[in-house]
Amino acid sequence: MANTTFYQKVSQISPHIEMVNRRLYYLLKPVADKFLKKKNQKTSNPLEIKKSQHEDVFAYLKECGLKAGDICIVHSAYGELKQFNLSPQEWIDAFIQYLGPLGTLAMPSIPVYPEPVFDENGNTKDTFTYDMSSTKIWTGALPKAMITDPRSIRSEHPLNTMVAIGHHAKDMMLNNYSDPYPCGPVSSWNYCYNKNALILGLGTDLTHSLTMIHVAEDSFINEWPVKNWYQDRTFVVKNGATEKTLNVKERKYHWGKLHFAERNLSKDLLESKVMTSKTIDEVLVECLRSKDLIIFLKSKNSKGYPYFWI
Repeated sequence: MANTTFYQKVSQISPHIEMVNRRLYYLLKPVADKFLKKKNQKTSNPLEIKKSQHEDVFAYLKECGLKAGDICIVHSAYGELKQFNLSPQEWIDAFIQYLGPLGTLAMPSIPVYPEPVFDENGNTKDTFTYDMSSTKIWTGALPKAMITDPRSIRSEHPLNTMVAIGHHAKDMMLNNYSDPYPCGPVSSWNYCYNKNALILGLGTDLTHSLTMIHVAEDSFINEWPVKNWYQDRTFVVKNGATEKTLNVKERKYHWGKLHFAERNLSKDLLESKVMTSKTIDEVLVECLRSKDLIIFLKSKNSKGYPYFWI
């Protein structure tokens, strides 16, 4: 289940406690990282891999309502999945088989960029390149395998980039580059929201990875109550021999770093039954429907929920 660690349990008591914890975390993180690095060097041992049945995961997804013909967005941590004895490609193929010829498997394939330098007004002149064939991603082994699959199609948008295989993949990515907002009206994320995709956390805390929440900001800008939300960024997008220079809008870093009440959002999603959470063979599996999530967020965001101290 979600919110099982001491930090998570304390943080979910109140969003105000979580705001304090976030500030303490980033204040103490450099010291803690050095300590943990030394500790891991002394105590690390090879993991004993236990063989488990991945069919248990799909049985649970069936209980959650995932069916053939659906769009399924998978956020994953492959290190937690090794006990199922499937390679990343085998997981991809298992999902595609489950979803059938009219279904679509999608994953975040978010690129790694250098840290930009911003001035006092939150602007930057740094321009980074998103090469669809070679730019590395940080979102895990499954999407890394997926972007090399010849069946896959990848979004041309340089932020919150998505990769997909299946019936909806081409339409999902169509003209994504023309939307300045990464989860805006022409984004792959908005497409999945409109199709009520099932969003799955597989071996990872779903609320921590829940890119779909940004649809509530980017696709409904006139309803979003927080001012000074975005910073401007410029990217060069390379797709084969084609290059585009794109000016895009990005949520300012401090909103997610210091103001996002992640653990309280997780608690609220579970209590409202928008999200379900289950541990299968010691692996956390969580899921929700896109429209349920956005309806829930829009019902509470008159003051910027799930962001606080704004």
